[in-house]
Amino acid sequence: MSDLIELKKYHYANKGLVVSKIQRREIAFAYQGDEGIKGRAKYFETTKELSKHLQSKPTIEAVYASTAYYLDPQMYSPGKRGHLGYDLVFDIDLNPSTFNNRIDWMYEVCYTTSMLVDVLVNELDFKRETMSLDFSGGKGFHITIEDESLRDLTKEQRADLVDYIIGTKVVRSQLAKGKGGWNKKYTQYVKDITSLVALTGEPMGLPKATAKKISDLMKSAANRNTVSQGHFGLFDEKVTKSLQSAFYNSEIKKFSAIDKPVTTDKHRILRVPGSIHAKTGLVSTRLKVSTIDEPESIFEQIKLAAGTDEVEITLEKDTLEDFTEKKWWLAGTHKVPRWLALHLLHQ
Repeated sequence: MSDLIELKKYHYANKGLVVSKIQRREIAFAYQGDEGIKGRAKYFETTKELSKHLQSKPTIEAVYASTAYYLDPQMYSPGKRGHLGYDLVFDIDLNPSTFNNRIDWMYEVCYTTSMLVDVLVNELDFKRETMSLDFSGGKGFHITIEDESLRDLTKEQRADLVDYIIGTKVVRSQLAKGKGGWNKKYTQYVKDITSLVALTGEPMGLPKATAKKISDLMKSAANRNTVSQGHFGLFDEKVTKSLQSAFYNSEIKKFSAIDKPVTTDKHRILRVPGSIHAKTGLVSTRLKVSTIDEPESIFEQIKLAAGTDEVEITLEKDTLEDFTEKKWWLAGTHKVPRWLALHLLHQ
């Protein structure tokens, strides 16, 4: 434990925390030995003050900041703080334990995040340059759209945004009967899938009978031209329903990792970038949005956020490293990079 305490003190003394407008945010702590988050409604003037507090309190396991801005963040009752609006945040949450390794997980979570960014930019007209991307230290990413004009969006408006993205209210039978949004995506899907079925002869996720009908229809140049122009009247009801279902199911699967309550909750707290995750020992890391296109580079940035210089630690039991590789470290004294020391001592 002494090794971990010293590592945490060093980290918070030498690595920066990222909390914009900290004077208006609630800061919260999770303490060693406690279930849940017990330290609420804390106030700090600066991130440096917060860092000093973390150095002096080694029993703090995790640190969070509110997505909301308050007139008085120290009031314990949220209703008495004076709510001044809250950030528009999207949480992408995928459990790494369901993957063979964190590399596979990272590629998947980056793909999901990339799809979300595309929808936000190309369909909802948000600006990429207003987005911040944070690795949580555990299961995924947070995207924050830093635009003051959005802070007063109601819970219902935020819910509508997420419902649009994840397709909660999409009526499958009405797809391709309108313009833009999901209808536009469906139209492109049908163009692509029919072309692939015709080219490869493979079902491409469709029922075999449906794929056979499409393949037969696409033998005609006239039919191919009709479909390429977005006219799907040549497909019978059964084929149409199959296409609509396959498209809808593939789309909602893409965004099943989005945690809707994080976006809608006006009093939500999120892990502070620069802080250490209590379970993984990895550092929550502020990233450029463009890094989702280079998943493996994110591992290096996470390591740098904690430090790559070597330190000596003593493990009291055999411990599993579970990051870019899985490796057992035997109980005893080891010299390892600082990021790995934090990771191992939190297992």
